[in-house]
Amino acid sequence: MSAPLPRTLLAVALLWASALPAVWAEGKTDPAPTPDSRTRLQAIAQHLRDLQGADEAKREAASAKLIETGGQQVTAILKSLMKHKDPAVAEKAKQVDAAIRDKETELWKELSKAYFTTRQPPMEAKKYQDFIAAARSFTLYAGNTTRIQQAATWSSRAQNDLRRVEQATKVLDQYDELLKDPATTGLRRASVQLERARQLTALARGEEALASLDDALAAGGPKNRLVPVLLKEKISLLVRTVHPLASQGKGDEAKARCATAEAACRTILSDWKGSLEVRDAYDGLIDLYALLDKPDERIATLKAYQQSFPLDATAQERLTAAMTDFIESDSDFKHGAALAEYILDTLPPSRVPPDAPKYLGACNEYVLKDYAKAARGYKALAEIFPDAVDEKSIAAALKRLEAKSSGKWPAEPKADAAGPEGALAKLLAAVRTNNLEAVQAVTPAEQADEWEFDLEDMVIDMVFSDFELQKLESDEAAGKATLHLKQTRAEGLEPLLRSIPAVKEDGAWKIQWPSGDEAEVKEDAAQPAKADPQK
Repeated sequence: MSAPLPRTLLAVALLWASALPAVWAEGKTDPAPTPDSRTRLQAIAQHLRDLQGADEAKREAASAKLIETGGQQVTAILKSLMKHKDPAVAEKAKQVDAAIRDKETELWKELSKAYFTTRQPPMEAKKYQDFIAAARSFTLYAGNTTRIQQAATWSSRAQNDLRRVEQATKVLDQYDELLKDPATTGLRRASVQLERARQLTALARGEEALASLDDALAAGGPKNRLVPVLLKEKISLLVRTVHPLASQGKGDEAKARCATAEAACRTILSDWKGSLEVRDAYDGLIDLYALLDKPDERIATLKAYQQSFPLDATAQERLTAAMTDFIESDSDFKHGAALAEYILDTLPPSRVPPDAPKYLGACNEYVLKDYAKAARGYKALAEIFPDAVDEKSIAAALKRLEAKSSGKWPAEPKADAAGPEGALAKLLAAVRTNNLEAVQAVTPAEQADEWEFDLEDMVIDMVFSDFELQKLESDEAAGKATLHLKQTRAEGLEPLLRSIPAVKEDGAWKIQWPSGDEAEVKEDAAQPAKADPQK
């Protein structure tokens, strides 16, 4: 006879089976009823008895049913059966448990993909209903508590989205009925279409929302009071769709939408100067010119925005954000420095961010080579932020500028130099221009892929640094070399002493620049030991 199923395990399984449905207690949002927990438990208990029986056919059938059923209660009891005194039962329990885990992993992958789909537009009721049903099925099957909890969280979000869709759909139905009324014309129709467009936008149905806004503009006429609001909504939608269209290869359509959005912004600025939507028009133009990579137009709009609203915090913050974007994201140091100088010239000291004088100094010192403007930036940094800046660091920077302007500062390695020195110069130039292909060309093959992760983080550090080659140790025969460098950073008081290895690969010198934590360790090791003040 087969061993009876332990009562303790049955009790635990019953608790699990009765508790799981509480996760899905969401009323109307439940697409299907939860299976009766006691009936399910009875079936599981019978399968587990058959698994322990002597009948091979029943044992195989029970294995298949358990793999199909899954669940925490099943995996918990299988774990106990793995210690069964009958080796055949223990082995079968292991096999079934492994199969359940494999199936759960596959179901988890499918559920994760389905969840990602629910976060993409448009918002549709069926999409959320299908996901909620899939999440419930997974939770009943899975044994991993973390996955069960995550599936329940995802399902909760889907249920919230489903409620929003159902509510918005009802509202849209009401607006559609109003639009059928012959009396809904002129400004009344424009008002209905405006609200309809907002509901469609909330449901990520942008094309339909744009059509509603166009109808509203046509119905209300060019001078009705809703025009600036309608244009604001249209601008927002148009700008939002430009990048997706461009990424889909629809460049001409993206450009056309940019032109339409720009015209709408200009209409607000020229015809509706007193409206609150003027700020939105400036914001729209700034975003458009960023998308279109038109830095001069972007800067002109930023300045016009700030001059129209000189006391507006948002206008000032957009200046600072654009300056940072130019320098840190686009490596456009010319336009970043121009905005830094404008900020310093225009805003009161209380509104000047520390980055403005810092970048004015660094961009002009290292990239634009305008040492007078660089000195102005560093001095302003000390004057406006004396509590946050080390006077010695500013003094060192000014001394460095003096040496550079008089031609007395040590030169960096040249790209046309022979051997490792030329390879180093090419690497520095490639990193400073964020050119991954050029960086990898002077990096050993086994290390080249690392730059895909490190390059973005190293651009600013290398741009705003000087590198002096103090000593080169080279063994041509062995194809190995070490470059001893002194790196002087814009903000650093003490230079970093680096020892950078180089190797010859396919007849060309390649630089083994250390990455991440390894670089920091080597920098620290290269520093001269400091005396202990306690000795």
